[in-house]
Amino acid sequence: MLIEGPFSIKAPSHIDDYGWLECQLRLTHWAGGIVEAVAVYVDDSMNREDGFLAPLLRHVRWERSEDQRRAMTGELHWPTAVISLTPLSEHRAAVDSLIHEILSRATSLPVVPFGLSAERAVPEVDIDDRGKIAMFVSNGVQNIEFGAPTSGTDAGLSNLVLHGIAALRALNSPLALELGWRESYPYPLSADDIGGSHWWDYRVPDQFAPSA
Repeated sequence: MLIEGPFSIKAPSHIDDYGWLECQLRLTHWAGGIVEAVAVYVDDSMNREDGFLAPLLRHVRWERSEDQRRAMTGELHWPTAVISLTPLSEHRAAVDSLIHEILSRATSLPVVPFGLSAERAVPEVDIDDRGKIAMFVSNGVQNIEFGAPTSGTDAGLSNLVLHGIAALRALNSPLALELGWRESYPYPLSADDIGGSHWWDYRVPDQFAPSA
């Protein structure tokens, strides 16, 4: 869930004591045992007419294969994914252009028509060795989600997603998350976190923290 990201992000109370941000764009790349995702969160506070929160970039990088190896030996109990948040106030035009380009491309996704995928039957799709991509994008009313192996024959979609990840990564200038930023999830991030809203403050839960 840390890669896919939260339903919403809430700012510290000294910045805003009411609103929240929700995901408009998420691009993900799996390759060589490493997962990287970038997402843009925008203010979706109910009844807000002005004073909107600045859009946020959420960047996460996870050495998935290494963590899984360490978890199997009992050495690791919580993923080492590195998460950062960056305000996009100074980069709104560039991000707006990227989202517009991705939405324009999403109207003609390279999906191969196929019927019932019973008995592991799948269509033939050209792929290359750059891994797998996924994207979620919204215009505020309509949502599109797509995932596939990378390909050099997908009308440039793989290139666009990988370019988008690199472009947003370059904007990364992390906030100090310990100042009160929180993420909300529809499910608990730990088995002991039950009931109520599932908020996470970017810290390793106590039961998974390494011993001093």
